[in-house]
Amino acid sequence: MKRQLMELGGKGAAVVFDDADLKSAVSGIGTTFSFYSGQICTAPTRVLVQRGVHDRLVEQLAAYAGHLKVGDPRAPGTVGRPGSSPRPIATGSSPTSNSP
Repeated sequence: MKRQLMELGGKGAAVVFDDADLKSAVSGIGTTFSFYSGQICTAPTRVLVQRGVHDRLVEQLAAYAGHLKVGDPRAPGTVGRPGSSPRPIATGSSPTSNSP
């Protein structure tokens, strides 16, 4: 039997309330979102935050993201990769575009 990871959809929101442990929230949101470059069903697609902790959470998530190494997925320590290559950006094409 071969180990597999199946993408089954179902991305949802992370919810953070005023009384949340922000260190745990940042760690949970950051690791799940950066795991497999965010292309996994457990990656939160949005974060719903109570106003009382919004600014602190955004600041801490930005700091977390700033430490993630993005680049060649074969390089040691890389946790993310660019979302697109230069060619589709330059030509304006993407897998979801209607152009032939």
